[in-house]
Amino acid sequence: IGCCFADLMKSNVLVNSIQNFIAKHHFNKKKNTLLYFPITFAGTTQLFPPKPFGMNNKKKIIPSDTIAFRLYSKALEDDYGHNLDPTKIIESFVSEVATLVHKSNSNWIIDSKTNPYFYNTMFYFFGTVGASKLLKSSWDSIGWIHRSKKTTGGHPQIIVSNADLLFRLNNNKDNTEGENNNNDEQQNSSSNIIKMEEIQFTAPYQVGTVSKNIDLNQDIGPDQVLIESVSS
Repeated sequence: IGCCFADLMKSNVLVNSIQNFIAKHHFNKKKNTLLYFPITFAGTTQLFPPKPFGMNNKKKIIPSDTIAFRLYSKALEDDYGHNLDPTKIIESFVSEVATLVHKSNSNWIIDSKTNPYFYNTMFYFFGTVGASKLLKSSWDSIGWIHRSKKTTGGHPQIIVSNADLLFRLNNNKDNTEGENNNNDEQQNSSSNIIKMEEIQFTAPYQVGTVSKNIDLNQDIGPDQVLIESVSS
């Protein structure tokens, strides 16, 4: 599972990294291993309602929201090496190591009243990432940030397009026979009880864990997934 992760690099770099990880932990020898990339940025950021071009007191032009976010996206690609097209991720994985199981939208709608900390963090990110591109294009970047956060008429919502991507790894054919033998051994094992740590959110900003013994044959429901973490 790589949350908010797959768009942080070019798709070929991502695939190479995942291939190395797969080989290191022998996932290519296991059946039905899933790769899940939730909240993968899909390249579009908006303010709603949007604002057009403007001018500050010094007659410097404030860009429209459309222009500002276009340059913000360009900065992510040019200066930070991000990939803003989930289709490229899908194409790279399908051609190399995996089969696409499902793709769905997981867009953010960030409101200043319901989540002020996240809202302000996003604007900080817009300013630090996109400011250089705005300045190089002779736009008033500070004026754009200040205008966007004005309280007159209420703060605009931030809308971000994201995608959830779920893949299944292609099996290594050379390991199929050995894997089947391992599965037979597991099925014949007298004990399928394992120890796990269950995460519990007990209160705001408080997260704890509880140790449990579970029976793999009985305690995993049809709509549940057991996750084994090998690296974090």
